[in-house]
Amino acid sequence: MIKKFFTTSHRWLGFPVGILFIITFGTGLITTIDELSVRVEQALLNHNNPFQYTSISDNGVVLSEITAGKNRLSRIIMPTEATPYYQLSNRNESWLYQLSQPKVAIHQVNQGNDFFKTVLQLHRNFLLGKTGVVGVSGNQLVAWVGLLSLMISLIGLWIWWPKRRLFSVRDTLPRGKKRKNLYGNHTSAGVICVIAILTLALTGAGIAYKNYAKALFGVPAKANIEKIAAEQGSIDNNWTAWLHAAYSQMPPGSTLIQIRYPRAPRKSAKTVTNIKPVKVNKALSRAEEKVSHNITKQRNTEHREQTKNKSQSHSAKILTFKFNTPNNWFGLAESNVSIDINNSQLVNTTLFSQLSIGEKIYSLIKPLHTGHGLPVGYVIVQLIFSLLGTLMVCSGVIMFINKKRKKSLIQVFTIKRLSITRHKSY
Repeated sequence: MIKKFFTTSHRWLGFPVGILFIITFGTGLITTIDELSVRVEQALLNHNNPFQYTSISDNGVVLSEITAGKNRLSRIIMPTEATPYYQLSNRNESWLYQLSQPKVAIHQVNQGNDFFKTVLQLHRNFLLGKTGVVGVSGNQLVAWVGLLSLMISLIGLWIWWPKRRLFSVRDTLPRGKKRKNLYGNHTSAGVICVIAILTLALTGAGIAYKNYAKALFGVPAKANIEKIAAEQGSIDNNWTAWLHAAYSQMPPGSTLIQIRYPRAPRKSAKTVTNIKPVKVNKALSRAEEKVSHNITKQRNTEHREQTKNKSQSHSAKILTFKFNTPNNWFGLAESNVSIDINNSQLVNTTLFSQLSIGEKIYSLIKPLHTGHGLPVGYVIVQLIFSLLGTLMVCSGVIMFINKKRKKSLIQVFTIKRLSITRHKSY
């Protein structure tokens, strides 16, 4: 009875969820190909730019020169063996400076690829954006598709377990169009992909429900982390001093990977104060005039508060210096030093070795899901699992459709045969 219930649930729930999961797995496959193409471009760029050692003082002098006049920067990639150059970038453009010629910029406009951008949004939110469906945003819907697919996979693993002797590695790719070939591919590839589905589904849900994931792993709120450390004293107002201060907070053998600028505030809608007053009827009552006066007064107050907050936000400009320390996992730059360059003051230091085990695990959620920052071997494994997973889900959907179509044809044939028999009996 239990087996029949799980088998029926796996079949009927797996069909609609499987169609959505094909989109998720298929677009994930394409984004992994895009990530590998970026790695290839990076390897070619490294080949043309041999690495040479630069001191902290050298980096400070170069940064003072190349950042002058650059507005709305988002990050600076520092020279390492993996990235032997300086690269400044914002949303629309980037500047690359070779170590041999640090004063000559290779300017590039970030045009991007519309195809990969569309595929990425399809993978993230099914092109539904934040509005989503029935109050559920697109990224949350994708997360639930992943979690339901994980549940269906675990049910399928439970159903398959008594027949585990039939497992064959050769069936991980379909060996024909017959039902037995599709079934072999669905079960064998499904067993192999369980770990991948588990990892991608949980990390995807962690990205979509970031606040819940932080609470689960005990990650403190950002407001509790960024507190001015007044006891550190003042820092000279130049890049060399900031770099020396950042390195002084890190253990020996640490490498500065990149420097991140604070995220630029989003463009807000025009305030109502810029709108011309609407002509009203002379017969407007005193009560309406009073209400209109109060609304205008309230809007002016809100506008002044927004201007005040904006000016306060510009009084501090906090840069995050991201380091790879000997204690970091997988070479990820998760040790940070925050410095307010407007006030030339150290804000905060975060060492990966001092984080709790929950915070360390949380820092791996996004890299494990996207492959960013992890070795190229992990990205290749992601590509293989994405391909096998897509084929596995497609086999299940095709089997379901073929079975229902065959069943409907049998029913139609039976009805016709009964009608012919009855007609002959008359």
